[in-house]
Amino acid sequence: MKQRIKKVLVVDFLSKGNSHLNFNKSFLEALKQIGFNVSFLGAISHCKLIQLKEINKTSVKTNDLNWKTSVFRCFKTFVFSKKPNEIIIVCFDNYISISLLLLAYPFLFRKKFTLVFHNNLSSLIIGGFKSYPFKFFIKLYNPKILILSKNGFNQFNSLNLSKKVFLIPHMNYKHLYEPLEISKKETPFITISVIGRHCQTFMDQITSSVKLSAFDFIKFNIYKNIPTNKQYSNVKIHTKWLDNYELNKVLSESDFCFFGKQKDTLRASGILLDAVTSGCPIIAPNQAPFNELDINKIGYFYNSINELKEVFEKINTHKISRNYFQNNEFNYILEKTDINTFSTTLKKTLNY
Repeated sequence: MKQRIKKVLVVDFLSKGNSHLNFNKSFLEALKQIGFNVSFLGAISHCKLIQLKEINKTSVKTNDLNWKTSVFRCFKTFVFSKKPNEIIIVCFDNYISISLLLLAYPFLFRKKFTLVFHNNLSSLIIGGFKSYPFKFFIKLYNPKILILSKNGFNQFNSLNLSKKVFLIPHMNYKHLYEPLEISKKETPFITISVIGRHCQTFMDQITSSVKLSAFDFIKFNIYKNIPTNKQYSNVKIHTKWLDNYELNKVLSESDFCFFGKQKDTLRASGILLDAVTSGCPIIAPNQAPFNELDINKIGYFYNSINELKEVFEKINTHKISRNYFQNNEFNYILEKTDINTFSTTLKKTLNY
């Protein structure tokens, strides 16, 4: 007797354009791998970039709207669309999205929900009145909760909100990247790239604490449009937003990718996995999520500004480039976090 293929609807209430693109494409691909018939609902600017075969997409026009209005519009489309029994929400806020789901309970109570946590776990841990809708949602819908980092998983479990909480470590993106032909470096300098939210940390904290000009053999590249009056001979700000191809190219040509200390240690880092995928060594604080991977063999940890200065000094003095680190160390991490491992864990979780 032929086994019936399960249908699942994946919903993203928040992401636009490139936001969470690699994760969502990988998550949808993993669902396909384990035999689901997959549909996706999200912003039209996001849906256009998810170019996967056999994925039915429902696009919602939200380009010119603020995030709160976008959530309302996505939710309206979601409620009035035809839905399978299995629903996975991959990106949501803890208050508006969840409150709307509570209001729609009479229409959704038969559905089986799974929630994937990204960057909204810290606000839930802190608590406050905005966390009440989520706690009520847990009791009402009894969803499965997927956490992408070990620290986030441990912290969420400490709340004792649900017994259906699962750790499913963030996948890498090797399956999405085409091999690049890397051109020969134009200069002998060591290049350290800073990308995304870590750029603000670098410009606000590191430049005021570390005399960067002392490292005359290092060039720092900041990939974010950050207004600043500071001028450094070896710091260049690139204002253009990097698409996935450009990000892969930058990381494939950089000697190191820098990560600053963050208050939020519960969220997984997509850029960390991007760097590992591209074989780019890491300079990162000795905190989650960075120390959840064995990156000490593919880069350097630091615990303080003084230790970071020592790392820069070591790289500068000994002219340590990406070639110093062994490919097999990157491959070890890539094997632990590849899409097949993620798919296997996801299958066990969804069948639980």
